[in-house]
Amino acid sequence: MSIVCLVAFALIGQEPIRKAQSPIWAKVVEFKAEPIKVGADGVEIVSIRMKIHPEFHIYATPQPDEILRSVEMRLTIKSKDPKTQSEVRYPKAIEVKEGSIHWTKYEGNIVITGLVRRAKGDTSQLECTFRLHGSNYTR
Repeated sequence: MSIVCLVAFALIGQEPIRKAQSPIWAKVVEFKAEPIKVGADGVEIVSIRMKIHPEFHIYATPQPDEILRSVEMRLTIKSKDPKTQSEVRYPKAIEVKEGSIHWTKYEGNIVITGLVRRAKGDTSQLECTFRLHGSNYTR
């Protein structure tokens, strides 16, 4: 079975507020946002923990094969101010080679880190949006 999901939630203080999540994904992946920490340089650090059901995997970022780039996991972090900048750091993925196809996946527990450099005066809440593709396919 292969499934696709779009999950969005807002970070208000320390608790994420989910805006959308399919019932299938609620059984496959659990999300938990860690409290936002501010570094000495003023950069906000957002850590998001994902617990992936043992029978599933999520297609990782990056995918080494061009044909699989459309299934990469994507996290977007935005505020209401378009001048606020964010960078996402994905964990090391598990590499899989099946014949001529080379792809990457996440399994188990992973942590994704977002670095946010706010525009001057921006105090709006952050919105995190995930785009995930997963499967329980095994050979």
